[in-house]
Amino acid sequence: PMQPRYKPVLHERADAELKRLTDEEREKISSVITDVCETRSPTTHEKVKHLAGQDNAFRIRAGEIRAVGVLDKPMIKIVKIGRRNGVYSDIDEMLADRLS
Repeated sequence: PMQPRYKPVLHERADAELKRLTDEEREKISSVITDVCETRSPTTHEKVKHLAGQDNAFRIRAGEIRAVGVLDKPMIKIVKIGRRNGVYSDIDEMLADRLS
């Protein structure tokens, strides 16, 4: 297999959030994250969308599940994972907190 261009690094709280998902959801979002990490320019991936008002943060979509990622070459830091409706609340505070 190809060496991933970016290394996914899960914040410990994102890791805990991942473990709370169903097996199917976990598998789905994990596989999309892997795919994004193998993309030459991850922010152009079809499942990725830039988060408005955030310099280098983006969301990764897999069904109802969203992961919030930050490009920090050579890593993609996954800072939060959750369902679509709750993942973006207090995004500024969450990013400041989890990226500090």
